[in-house]
Amino acid sequence: MDNPTLKILTSFFSVILLDQAVKHFVRQTYPQEVVLNHQGTWGILPAWISIVGLGFLILYVWNTYRYSLILWIIIAAGVSNLFDRVLYGGVIDYIRIGQFPVFNLADAVITTSILILLVHIFRGNHL
Repeated sequence: MDNPTLKILTSFFSVILLDQAVKHFVRQTYPQEVVLNHQGTWGILPAWISIVGLGFLILYVWNTYRYSLILWIIIAAGVSNLFDRVLYGGVIDYIRIGQFPVFNLADAVITTSILILLVHIFRGNHL
């Protein structure tokens, strides 16, 4: 798969589909573990900040780093959480680790991707 656009589209939709499938599975199998997060980022910011931030990120990436796979993966995870907001009125969270806020696969993808991106940038590599 040498076509960068195809690789990006495949990854983008794979992240969304996998996250939504896991959320559906958890809702059906372990409903007692589901928390509907009505807040924004990490459950501490208003939801509109996450939505506006995602919109700006999409525009920025489209205009500046159109072929950056890692940035489109971050956006895909954000879009999957946005689907939850539209469909359920909040983001479906289900992973509990100690004192951290409850989160989901999309949140983990965003966090991991940002860490990878930061390492990449600090090593002096271009996007």
